[in-house]
Amino acid sequence: LEEACQILKKVKGKIYLSTGSKTAPTYAEQLGADRLHVRVLPTTKVMEKLTNAGFVASQIDAIQGPFSLALNIELFKHANAKIVVTKESGRQGGVQEKIAACQQLGIPCIIIRRPQISYPHMVSSLQELEKYLEENDEW
Repeated sequence: LEEACQILKKVKGKIYLSTGSKTAPTYAEQLGADRLHVRVLPTTKVMEKLTNAGFVASQIDAIQGPFSLALNIELFKHANAKIVVTKESGRQGGVQEKIAACQQLGIPCIIIRRPQISYPHMVSSLQELEKYLEENDEW
């Protein structure tokens, strides 16, 4: 988020955030809510959070996915987005459609990557977990 904001401070125009409601107030604080357009889940709690952060209704796309390429294009165009910020959300989160929409519109897309976590031990099934716990006396 910090790196993205440093880049976004250099960009003129509207920024389309599809990173969710958790980080929207931080972006608003660092960049000014007036520069942002956000896509979030349509819940009362989320709307209250965004309102408290300085967003107005015309800056909010409260909608639940999945989103097609065509819908992403229309949402980005409607917001007059000059750049899009999204999370590395994989196929289920529709990141490919967001990137493709940006490519078709000729606008940059910043992708916030998930932090790399180093787990001391990984298993791929409950049986494997049970065996590991028994062998290491961690019950």
